[in-house]
Amino acid sequence: HSLLRVLPPVWLQPWFIGSAALLLAIAIVQTGRVIHRGRKLTQANRELESRVNERTADLMAANAQLSGAKELLQDTLRREEALGRIRDRAIAAFGSPSVLNALTEACKEEMTGLGILVNAISLQLPAAGKPGELLSMGLGEAMAPQPQARPLDDCPWVREAWETGNPVLLPQEQINARPLAGIEESTPIQMILEIPFKDARDGSVEILIAEHRASGEQAMKTAEMFAPFIVLGLHRHRDLAAQRQTEEELSREREHLEARVTERTSELAERVA
Repeated sequence: HSLLRVLPPVWLQPWFIGSAALLLAIAIVQTGRVIHRGRKLTQANRELESRVNERTADLMAANAQLSGAKELLQDTLRREEALGRIRDRAIAAFGSPSVLNALTEACKEEMTGLGILVNAISLQLPAAGKPGELLSMGLGEAMAPQPQARPLDDCPWVREAWETGNPVLLPQEQINARPLAGIEESTPIQMILEIPFKDARDGSVEILIAEHRASGEQAMKTAEMFAPFIVLGLHRHRDLAAQRQTEEELSREREHLEARVTERTSELAERVA
């Protein structure tokens, strides 16, 4: 009798099961590799994106810094050109009795050209023999014939400039907080700059700013550059006034002397006759 052997289905045979297990293992390994590579690629992309963002931020910061440096350079050049024009006007007006007003108006015009609209410029001078008072002298077109006396306590920013020898900036918040002596409430003011003389005991230049595009620091730097020309105008104004007074005194003396000579000559002529 021949024996009939019934074989199991293919999928139950050892070689098939082994092959399937091998293929499954290979698939698992390959899947793991793909997942690992995907994770590495994702991490690499994140790192690359982070580097790109950092580099972009660095470039933007560098560009902003370069733009700021360029703007600062242009602003410096504009101020230097303005100073040159004021020097030229100072030389042209040096012998004129109106040298002080001429330099004041020149400073106002140049500051306006730099985006700083000046409402008024004045000199704050110590009152001789009166420590508690100051003399406020308006300049330019608004120049008063005589300085106005004001209590020093009403102008603490002036006192601070005189005592410290440093420029003082009074912002709009403090200006609006209380009425300021010698300044009408209707006067448009965003800022007050008080620039002391080289010797602060001699006084200070006060600049009322109605509007400004520059920052307070830039406005202060500009005012510090221009204020010495106003002080120069003041000294020249005083020198010319003293010179005129001396010339007038000499003229009076000469006229008096000529009158005496004429009188004496007449007396001598009468005696001879």
